[in-house]
Amino acid sequence: MRKIDTLIFLVVWQILSYNNNIWKDTYTKLIWQDEKYTIDEIKASNFNKIGNLNHAKKYCKNLHIGNYSDWYLPRIEQLEKLYFKKTHLKNVDYSFEYWSSSKATNDDENYNRFWTIDFSNGFMGNYTGKHSLLIRCVRDDDE
Repeated sequence: MRKIDTLIFLVVWQILSYNNNIWKDTYTKLIWQDEKYTIDEIKASNFNKIGNLNHAKKYCKNLHIGNYSDWYLPRIEQLEKLYFKKTHLKNVDYSFEYWSSSKATNDDENYNRFWTIDFSNGFMGNYTGKHSLLIRCVRDDDE
């Protein structure tokens, strides 16, 4: 393939991979929510794309974008893969951590902590579900 053909292919692929506030990862076969975070969301708790774990799960379950309605909160493995591809996203907030649905602990003494990823440095942390963090929903690409 010539250089110009490769360049055209990459531009078209990028356009087709991103539309309607979603990004399709053709390698992992996942579709990611990619909407802008607003000042109101960052200042609030349990408002749209920021909130505690229960809010995050409900938000993803009720999300309707890109003609899809089967969104869910990602597992830590999925979120970690997204971290390494974050340059493909148009809307990333590097000042907060993102929720995953993966439990870090299973005992009641530690309040069932869940894994998170800080998109500024890739560090994984874990919090109880009471903390207010960013939400990034995902769905499986059936196509």
